[in-house]
Amino acid sequence: MLEAGNEAPRFSLNRLDGSELRFESGTQAKTSLLVFFEIDCPTCRLTIPYLNRLWREVGEGSRVLGISQDAETSTRELIEQAPIEFQVVIDSDLVITKLYDPVAVPTLFLIGTDGRIIQTLSGFDKHALNEIATAMAGKPLVIAEPFDGAPNTKYGCTSRHLEVAGEGEIAAAANPYAKRAARASRIELADTIDPFEYCMRFGDPLPVIPPTVERVERMLAASALPPDEVIARIPPNYGAATVEKIAANAVMAGCKPEMMRLLIPLVRAVCDERFNIHGVQATTHFAAPLVIVNGPIRRELEFACGSNVFSNVARANSTLGRALRRDRYVDARESRQVFLLHRRERGGESVGAVAR
Repeated sequence: MLEAGNEAPRFSLNRLDGSELRFESGTQAKTSLLVFFEIDCPTCRLTIPYLNRLWREVGEGSRVLGISQDAETSTRELIEQAPIEFQVVIDSDLVITKLYDPVAVPTLFLIGTDGRIIQTLSGFDKHALNEIATAMAGKPLVIAEPFDGAPNTKYGCTSRHLEVAGEGEIAAAANPYAKRAARASRIELADTIDPFEYCMRFGDPLPVIPPTVERVERMLAASALPPDEVIARIPPNYGAATVEKIAANAVMAGCKPEMMRLLIPLVRAVCDERFNIHGVQATTHFAAPLVIVNGPIRRELEFACGSNVFSNVARANSTLGRALRRDRYVDARESRQVFLLHRRERGGESVGAVAR
């Protein structure tokens, strides 16, 4: 990969309108930022809004150029979904990618007017983004605020030219901007099949309640949200956790319908980038989420938080954590424990409950 101090190679690529763009390093009157990205990289999608802000702030004083490593059709879809406001060119044959040789995407190359690389950034890093923004603006500029819902750093994805070649087309990327997703599939069982036995194949090896249409509809009735509304996307493959799928998993875990009041915000919170559920899902370490429930809802849903709390003393304690664990199966493969803590309103004493 080219580093700071190296001369930036010159190149030409087609714009989306078919016209040719020529990048002549060393002859530019302004600094340039080259951004290599893929359409199916979650970190690339995380970075795009910050680059949009940078492009708006620097205006005509500098150039922000996105270089897509994917085909025109899928790149256009991402531009519309995100949206991408800065200029984008296509490097689907990866010729320019190989010249700059980024290890991961997104990779940013800040290039000075002398044609040499000033700074590089692989992945997502708020501090580095602000450094690049300040260098391009010629004055202090913050485009990545702390505590804005995104992590301070996030690793990227392998650059397309370093991926192992495989047969067939690339699978369609998850669209994190979509507000709706497909309804849950329906499975018709023959009369000879025991539904309880059939459902044992899904998730943990404990008995589950078959999520019949009637049971799921009762669970959905406890929420005012549409069944196909996407609450979050579950890493590592970012499957859509819709209200209906959360309801189906809640049924299987043994939840009462009123538990949807907690499950929906809980799934949304777990998938907040600051929590980093991606790391919990993918690690081989013994990590487990910790859920804290407080306020009147603790009593309304009958959570146990007294003596013998770490045994199976309350349905709410056992089923909420199990339902969350099942929701994480949208694209996960590993089972992990979920711990619940309920704080007593009196005396401020905190005690715990475990959901198995």
